[in-house]
Amino acid sequence: MRGKIDTYNFRRYGAPAKSTGGAAVLLRSFDNLFAYEFSFPFQGISRVKDAIRLQYRPLLGDGINNVEFIPFFTQISKKSSSGCVFLLNREETSGADDTLSGVSPKDAVWPAPLAFAGEVGPDGLLIWREKDRITSVWIKNWTPAFYRTSSSEAAAPDDEERTALEYIRSMGGEAEKILVVDSRDVSDSDLQSCGLKTIKACPYYAGLDLSGTGANMQERRERILESLSKVSRAALFSGVIFLLAAAAVFMRQSSLEALAEGHSASLYETAFKERSMQPLVSAAAKLRNTGEAGRDDSIVSYLRDVSSVWGQLGDDPGITIETLKYGSQNADIMGTARDNAPIQKLRSGLENLGYSIRVDNIQSIPGGGMRFSMNVTGGGAR
Repeated sequence: MRGKIDTYNFRRYGAPAKSTGGAAVLLRSFDNLFAYEFSFPFQGISRVKDAIRLQYRPLLGDGINNVEFIPFFTQISKKSSSGCVFLLNREETSGADDTLSGVSPKDAVWPAPLAFAGEVGPDGLLIWREKDRITSVWIKNWTPAFYRTSSSEAAAPDDEERTALEYIRSMGGEAEKILVVDSRDVSDSDLQSCGLKTIKACPYYAGLDLSGTGANMQERRERILESLSKVSRAALFSGVIFLLAAAAVFMRQSSLEALAEGHSASLYETAFKERSMQPLVSAAAKLRNTGEAGRDDSIVSYLRDVSSVWGQLGDDPGITIETLKYGSQNADIMGTARDNAPIQKLRSGLENLGYSIRVDNIQSIPGGGMRFSMNVTGGGAR
């Protein structure tokens, strides 16, 4: 949230700023904006972006560098998250940055049709017409599950509605409400009232921001918090080691076993805020557990490490990852490659991160290239 909901000021992109204070939501129509659902057994902007980039890299190829991936969460729990990711041309993101610069870090950019999500949610269809463009948005459980913009010359609103409904039905969904809006018929007060209704109906929309500035600031804050969390775990781990070492030195210097046992119990109680009849045994067990707590054996670690190595392969990696199977102890990577060289580069990169790699089941593909399977085990650089 950027402030109290009632202080949000919704206005068209490029319209003069209001002097009433509060956060501004700039409503913009994008030429090239797409939305796709996601659901992951983890949460966090950076983790979700890494996973999504890994999914779309084989499809976009070199063009992935021209696309901005902006996650929008509509459900978040301790161990999972869901929502949609907006795929946006970087040039349009830069335009949004120019508008936001000098206004306020609290301000945000929304796709204009989403100001009316509260009118059709939680499940409905929006048809937004502005100048020579028609945009259809499928709101599924408050998530923009489908977002498409086309030329009004190619399709009339009725045709676009019919096409969108056919798509929704093909996906097993439904649109309980349908709203067709012509931007020329919408007043500033309509934008304000409908925008506030949307945020009140689904507070997650208060975090929606397609400006590169806003999205990057959120991701930077998240990465800082992750770093602080890792530092805290490292500090705890180091503190336990120090206390155990102090106890060991003291006992070696003491000739009285009872005195040593008494002080080790005292040190244990100081360190762990609990008592133990066998402080040294209990402390050793906690030390082992603390070491394990610093590890991250989640799928995110594998995705992030694979993505990191992938980035080292260059603009023309000569390899495609088709399937990634994940287990708590290992992962399997399957795909195709131009020849053996990129497979070995991928293998070496993962081995440099501490993984054990076994490449097998390499088969030649008719017409050139080869198919491979790679088994990945070990902790990696975590």
